[in-house]
Amino acid sequence: MSGSRSDFVQQIHAEYERIGLRAHDHPALVTQVGAEDAFLARLRALPPGSTWRDVFPDMPLHWVPGRPETWTTRYRPALRRV
Repeated sequence: MSGSRSDFVQQIHAEYERIGLRAHDHPALVTQVGAEDAFLARLRALPPGSTWRDVFPDMPLHWVPGRPETWTTRYRPALRRV
């Protein structure tokens, strides 16, 4: 990751805003050490109007963004090589 953790979080939130997503509509973000730059690149590649399912394609099907009561199963993203 280039920069501090707070810089990374600010960049993530800026990308969410650019895309049109509200950060509080999804559970807290946890990233694997070293995966931050790849995640930012993924967000930057998404066009405005993308959905949370575009950001996290393997998000559990029953999760509804903005409705935490549906987040009943722990989200375990598939590990991907970047």
